[in-house]
Amino acid sequence: MLQTPCPQSGVRVPLAESFNSALKREVLQDRKVFDNHLVCRREVFYWCTRYNTHRLHTWCGYLSPDDYEAAA
Repeated sequence: MLQTPCPQSGVRVPLAESFNSALKREVLQDRKVFDNHLVCRREVFYWCTRYNTHRLHTWCGYLSPDDYEAAA
């Protein structure tokens, strides 16, 4: 059974930390405020879609997940 650490335990989940770090760096860092919560949600959704399909990842030899899947 997979157990997830609670935030107070101090245990980090490296994959989640990497994802959150990239999201902050690429979407949120230079934005002081969004016009409203819908604009923020849309920007994060677009980024997540790009991250999961087109963004280059080191784990798959600097290919996008779509290209990696097509080559497999």
